[in-house]
Amino acid sequence: MNKSATSILVWGIYSTITGLTFLVAPNLPLTMLGLGASQEVYPRLLGAVVIVLGYYYIQAARQKTMTSLYVWSVHARLSIVGVLVVVVLASLAKPAMLLFAGVELAGSLWTAYALRSEGSKLW
Repeated sequence: MNKSATSILVWGIYSTITGLTFLVAPNLPLTMLGLGASQEVYPRLLGAVVIVLGYYYIQAARQKTMTSLYVWSVHARLSIVGVLVVVVLASLAKPAMLLFAGVELAGSLWTAYALRSEGSKLW
């Protein structure tokens, strides 16, 4: 497995664990982020979606010809960083949400660096 695939595999595992947390015990991450406990179904649905995304990442990492997807994931994950920053700056979420932005940024940069070291173009 090359470096970019490894970064995608780790991201898939992280996404799956995050999704499972939101699915099984949504109030744990919600309160950690300062959003408060919720009895709504939406955090659990978000968890299910994130688990599916994690599954996609894990399966993509296991393939040998998914470099384009890895590049697209860098673009998409960096856009999520921007959205999270804007949401916090607009006071729609507490600054603790920037922890997710930091993890997204670190994961995106790791994949971007790995892709570049393998000779792939990012843009």
